[in-house]
Amino acid sequence: MVFKIYLSKAILSHSECKVGGREYMFDEDGIVLIMEPADELNMRRFIFTVPKSVYEKKGLSLHYGTAIGQGYMDIIEDIISVHIEIDVVTIIGHVRG
Repeated sequence: MVFKIYLSKAILSHSECKVGGREYMFDEDGIVLIMEPADELNMRRFIFTVPKSVYEKKGLSLHYGTAIGQGYMDIIEDIISVHIEIDVVTIIGHVRG
């Protein structure tokens, strides 16, 4: 299975909120990005979920060095895990702010 969706400014630019130090960004397609607060090394954990209906149409591709998050200032440093379930893909990793 190949996933190719490029994280452009059009994705995740519709709604943002902050709850308990976490930033939540989501769009009308059901894509959700959660950014946790920075740790002592200035690393932030991210949780990125993409519904099956979206990645089947557009694909999904995350690259090290891709800018994501609010203002597209956080750079993907590493990807810890990828979970593929029946109706959603979840990617967990770290960004450096």
